[in-house]
Amino acid sequence: MADEADDELNPVNADDATWILTASFVIFTMQTGFGLLESGAVSKKNEVNILMKNAVDVILGGLSYWMFGYGLQYGQGPGTSAFCGVGSFLLDTEEDGGVFATFIFQLSFATTATTIVSGAMAERANFNAYIIFSFVNTITYCIPAGWMWGQHGFLKKMGAIDFAGSCAVHLTGGASALVAAVMLKPRLHRYDEGTDSLAMGDPGNAIMGLFTLWWGWLVFNTGSSFGITGNKWQYSGRAAINTINASLGGGMAALIMTYLKNRIFGVSDTVNGILGALVGVTVDTHGTGKCIACTRILIEELKAEFFSLGDRVPSSTNERAELVTPPKGRSQGEFFKLEPERVREDDRDQDEGSFGREPEN
Repeated sequence: MADEADDELNPVNADDATWILTASFVIFTMQTGFGLLESGAVSKKNEVNILMKNAVDVILGGLSYWMFGYGLQYGQGPGTSAFCGVGSFLLDTEEDGGVFATFIFQLSFATTATTIVSGAMAERANFNAYIIFSFVNTITYCIPAGWMWGQHGFLKKMGAIDFAGSCAVHLTGGASALVAAVMLKPRLHRYDEGTDSLAMGDPGNAIMGLFTLWWGWLVFNTGSSFGITGNKWQYSGRAAINTINASLGGGMAALIMTYLKNRIFGVSDTVNGILGALVGVTVDTHGTGKCIACTRILIEELKAEFFSLGDRVPSSTNERAELVTPPKGRSQGEFFKLEPERVREDDRDQDEGSFGREPEN
């Protein structure tokens, strides 16, 4: 049965290619969501820096995926093993349209995996070093993705299922983020005044980023049916329902938890709850039930950790957005106010406004 299902999903005809290409273009817009989310979570002086890093993720990540990433993931030439593929490097116009559709779809996944890491490295990484990282981090995506989706992959041969990249994209991205966070350590003077989370630099940007990612995630999951012909459209429809229901459940749980914890509805917790639920459902969004249970748990924890960028050194703009309890008769949406903040002289050491500048340790 598994082989029959694989044969049914693998062929790519004109209609399927149109579906795949359209999904790829929409998934690409998720970079906008990541940029807004991360720029809203860091201090205002580092907004442009984190946006530039998201741009570099696409530029360098896309280039490296074309050069060697696709070949390592899907190559079937001499030397291919259960560990990685060989062949289809520097993909050219001699390939057919089905290969191109697969390439652009997987390229959007590869750049997403790298963008996940930029949040964990926010305000602590030299821009020049990050450029190198964006180029080589493709390897940490394409090889594990090949295990899961490539014809040579040992996980694929064992019957493992990752419908839309919960493991291949988000778990590998989260693992890279964990390594980066351990290596870079906390921001300068982060715990000088306690361990409480600090406010987001621009909650409005973060919420707009959430909406963009939410929209992109529906396409991310439904597009992973890899077509609409035959029975593939049924997988897409099921994926859409599972995805939206998971996000609604995650958002509701986050609202309840943040209110019980703070007696107020926090933006950061709500955003993290929705995104964590979206990642968790991605592994089995078409509802086969044949997923690795521990993957959901690991990804939920990693995403909650590395999308929570509120723990940062405060901005030196003399302003910080703080959560406040709205007075009686006021709108529940009025949760933020700007209050003066003591400026730290050493806060300037954390400034990444110059892209090539190395933050001091």
